[in-house]
Amino acid sequence: MPEETVKPLSESFSPGQRIAGRYILKRLLGRGGMSVVWLAWDSKVEHEIALKFLAGELWGDKGALERLRMETKRSLQLTHPNIVRIYDFIHEPRHAAIAMEYVDGWSLWALRVDRPQKRYRIEEIFPWVQQLCSALDYAHNHVGIVHCDLKPSNLMLNSRGFLKVTDFGLAQRVRGINLRTENLIIGTDGFMSPQRAQGLEISLLDDIYSLGATIFDLLTGSPPLEKIEDADDLARWKAPKMNERLNLRDGGEEISPVWEDTVAACLDPLPSRRPQSAEAVLRLLERTEVVKPVEPIAVSEKVGGEKVESAGAEISPAVELNERQIIETLPRQQAQPAPQRKISRRTVVIGALAALVLFAGILVAVKLNSDSSEGLFSGPHKPGYAGTLDLSFSVGEGANREIRWGAIQPDGKILVGGAFDDFSGSRIRGLARLGSKGDVDKSFVPQPGGTVHAVAVTPDGKIVAGGEFVNAQGEPRRRAARFYDDGSLDPTFNHALNREVRAIAVQPDGKIILAGSFDTMSGKRQNRIARFNADGTPDESFNIGNGAPAIIWALALQPDGKILAGGNFVQFDDKPFARIVRLKSDGSVDETFDPGAGVDGSVYAIAVQDDGKILIAGDFIQVRGTERNRIARLNRDGSLDAKFNAGVGPNSGVRCLVVQADGKILVGGVFTSVQGVSRNRIARLKPNGVLDTSFDPGDGASDVVRWIGLQSDGKILIAGGLKKFDGEDVGRIVRLNGGPKMK
Repeated sequence: MPEETVKPLSESFSPGQRIAGRYILKRLLGRGGMSVVWLAWDSKVEHEIALKFLAGELWGDKGALERLRMETKRSLQLTHPNIVRIYDFIHEPRHAAIAMEYVDGWSLWALRVDRPQKRYRIEEIFPWVQQLCSALDYAHNHVGIVHCDLKPSNLMLNSRGFLKVTDFGLAQRVRGINLRTENLIIGTDGFMSPQRAQGLEISLLDDIYSLGATIFDLLTGSPPLEKIEDADDLARWKAPKMNERLNLRDGGEEISPVWEDTVAACLDPLPSRRPQSAEAVLRLLERTEVVKPVEPIAVSEKVGGEKVESAGAEISPAVELNERQIIETLPRQQAQPAPQRKISRRTVVIGALAALVLFAGILVAVKLNSDSSEGLFSGPHKPGYAGTLDLSFSVGEGANREIRWGAIQPDGKILVGGAFDDFSGSRIRGLARLGSKGDVDKSFVPQPGGTVHAVAVTPDGKIVAGGEFVNAQGEPRRRAARFYDDGSLDPTFNHALNREVRAIAVQPDGKIILAGSFDTMSGKRQNRIARFNADGTPDESFNIGNGAPAIIWALALQPDGKILAGGNFVQFDDKPFARIVRLKSDGSVDETFDPGAGVDGSVYAIAVQDDGKILIAGDFIQVRGTERNRIARLNRDGSLDAKFNAGVGPNSGVRCLVVQADGKILVGGVFTSVQGVSRNRIARLKPNGVLDTSFDPGDGASDVVRWIGLQSDGKILIAGGLKKFDGEDVGRIVRLNGGPKMK
């Protein structure tokens, strides 16, 4: 690009300007040397975001831009309440930007500017450090991403005093590519570890160093080292004590020995001598006193390309060496034979009797285990156990593209809708029917002319499909159609919706509810949800007022006829309902259901339990201002059920859920772990939200799970984008065993 065509970042944008077709700029939030940040309106999902535009030095460098794009993509996995969420990476001919969560607040660096001494007290920062350590521990251990540029200006406080870590979009995986490529090093002098400054392979211990430097800066008003002159010198540099820094300035309250000791350990030049996790840092800060230092141990370690000997150096008690590290640091000694000891006959007899008792106990355990799905020897690869493949079900090649939804007919046959146009070699588009063993019903060919996102069966056995199609069997059917059981088109159900259908619910009286992104039906305003009578005519008694201003992803029916809807909307009929609402049977808002502040991310799935409590799942991390990672349970009145807590929950989005007869909950989506345990895109929770480890799918699904269906015999159908399940080739739909008796 010619140099004269590139304007400074401060002059390149203006309010009202549209970026990437969907983002409308509102006002400038701030600027730095390498970026400017604008508040923008996302017209697609209809909420405010922040757009961080990158300087020309970055977006003009194709290599640097591609690395940044890949890192932004990885950072989409970060969904923690204390981490600013990343939504998108934008690259246009003259712009490169990262779309991220808008935080209505200020950085810790900016907030201290008005303070006379430009620093904080321990009691002020401790709650922030707790939240920061929680965010780092999640990023390091559950997602495997290192921040690489932790500092006070990247720590924001929102209007509620809640800490948010920014710029994880510039992060790297714990074992990722080297950032020192083409002279690009991500990091800031004073907060960068010696290893980062030397361009060595990144590690979570680089963030531990930066965490120590950040705490040092917050408490003293400046980082431990203002400027890095020589990266190799930094590897031998010893950080000053925080109290020494304060005394050199203007004195002030003395910093406690516990905090001094912990920060000094974080700033150790040798990574192995730092606390080995953010959680360990927090535990050290919570001590009441510093224990006596241990005796010096000789440690040999490489820092940069150079071997550093630390024999005789004092080791801080803050460092918690694991067993392997201790063994590696001890001098190797020649093994000495253990002293011989005579064993009496009485000891031998007692030992033999104990062994017999133990063996008998094991036999009893094995017997008990044969009748229990959670027994001692149950496991992911034991045939018939919960979560394992049911090998009696096979669709062969299956769908050539993703399955989006499914339904089980009363006769046990299985309906699947999706983006496919071929199913096991048969030219079947959008909607197919399978037998009980996975065989394709070739006589059922409804042929909607495009992708099907939702499927449901009416009480009289008819089949309703909704999606993106505009015709079926050559007849006009815009986004919804109804078919007879033989696959022929029902002429009585014909309505034109201007955008896609994403959810269908069928009432016991045969009335059909459609929801999605549409805002007109047959030319009339109908915002995102509509109901039709069993005879196919619009239900004029269903009045939603102004409805939802954004997409509805999920529907669920209560036994009393009320309707639950979840999605991206932040209001319904001009009333504040953030992403979850309940409607009366006439379509009006049920104001006895009060979800308070609502949900902070999309709701993709809803299920009503037998006791009337409501399960919701999706991309959110907070419900009613309380942390609930991607799954939560509400009481009947919309309040949060505190008895259900999945903790860190799934590490990424949930797209479907279903409740078993025993109260256990199956969830599917794009996640790869649940509560820190590997669970690729399918998992089961106990009724209280804790992971049910007796359900173990092995390597799980290779791609997104969008639908879960429960058969009457307890077996479980899952479908989506998966081409493999537990290492076996599958055709995007499989059946799993529900327990050891389901063989």
